Amino acid sequence: MKTEDDIPDYLIGIWKIKYAKYGIDRTDYPLQYLYGSGIKYGGELTINRNNTFSKYIGITGETSENEGSYYLKGNSIFFKFNSGRIEEAVYLPSSQEIEYHKQDVDNTPIYEYFTKEIFTELPK
Repeated sequence: MKTEDDIPDYLIGIWKIKYAKYGIDRTDYPLQYLYGSGIKYGGELTINRNNTFSKYIGITGETSENEGSYYLKGNSIFFKFNSGRIEEAVYLPSSQEIEYHKQDVDNTPIYEYFTKEIFTELPK
């Protein structure tokens, strides 16, 4: 695990979901189709300097279910939720986005794209 000093500044902060792609062919897919009407509440991925994170999309349950720790390997970010579940994302330097990898209930890939909001960097 990288130490707090090894985490790039550009990752730290609040990232907002902007769009998603669905399936192996990465078809553009409206967020409301994937997440229902709850998407009107938005979606955030907060990456903290102390190797912790929180993530929510739309309406979520208990916060602790959507939190955990993360580690970096190259441009990949591995999120380990408090439940033990691990999900992967990739930082895309060319677009300055985080491409978050998930699967639908039938194991179809979903790619969520997060962009960092200006002025949302968390204090050091």
